[in-house]
Amino acid sequence: MMKSDIDFSSLKVFLEVSQDCNMSAAAKRLDITQPAISSAIHKLEEALDVELFDRSSRPLSLTSAGRILQSRGEEILSSVENLTTEVVQSMHGKMPHLRLGSSDSLSICCVPYFIDKLIPITSSLTAYTSGTPGICRRLLDKKLDIALVTDPLSTHKEIRSIPLHSEDFLIVAPKEYSGRINHLADVIQLIRKVPVIRFNDSSLDAIQVERVLRQCNVFSPHIIEADTNQMILSLVSGGKGWTVMPVLNLWLAKEFLPRVSVHKLPMLQAKRTAYVLYTNSFYTQVAEKIAEYVKQTVNEIILPKMGQQYPILSRSLTVL
Repeated sequence: MMKSDIDFSSLKVFLEVSQDCNMSAAAKRLDITQPAISSAIHKLEEALDVELFDRSSRPLSLTSAGRILQSRGEEILSSVENLTTEVVQSMHGKMPHLRLGSSDSLSICCVPYFIDKLIPITSSLTAYTSGTPGICRRLLDKKLDIALVTDPLSTHKEIRSIPLHSEDFLIVAPKEYSGRINHLADVIQLIRKVPVIRFNDSSLDAIQVERVLRQCNVFSPHIIEADTNQMILSLVSGGKGWTVMPVLNLWLAKEFLPRVSVHKLPMLQAKRTAYVLYTNSFYTQVAEKIAEYVKQTVNEIILPKMGQQYPILSRSLTVL
């Protein structure tokens, strides 16, 4: 039985210490003194009438009660913080500062067309651009409020998602292969002549491209890795290899498209889907607005331009 109510500031301190059971490190991360850390932990133990850390062990370790509080405490604290935010902001009828993160292709191809529409519903806005893995980590670490990415983070139950569009993975080869890659056998012949060029491991597309190749039972004996769409297409345009790339990545580096050939194989059922992700229900309305703006941008700006210049791309991108 609890002796008194839980102090949520003490709970926050406990969760920080429980990460590595190091009070000194936690004090530095929270920018408070170590005695303040000890006092907060003691206060929480007094309220719960349990010991949360085994102080007889070195290094410090969690007790069974501490492990239970650690596993549930983050969820409890997050719920309280979200509730507080929702209540306070509802008094003003306006969003607070919004932290929006986008993967490279979505950030450059879509965000500039609608970012001004977010100003009336935010007090201020900070935009971040990175690869999908980096943006997802920031969202899970609560360093972002909303993310535009191609990973639904479906294993994380706290994530809310809105599908935006799906895009095919296309074969991109040197210009000389124009009209010559129509079947899987043609891809196998291509592999025998030039290496496959793919994204390095810092990109989610590296994993997706590997799935595409495995799906076709295609294994290249030679691989070149790069970290940008422009670098990869530059190599392909120079005849150094071939690649598999999704539509928006190609559009992002469209200055190279006149110097390469793009092929869509019916047997390649490889797609990726873009999503709006968020964790706090308070952001539902703005997340839905962003989803609407992205879809509008794709439908009214990107697809018409693709259709005029590179119809194979427009036929390979579908708004959901």
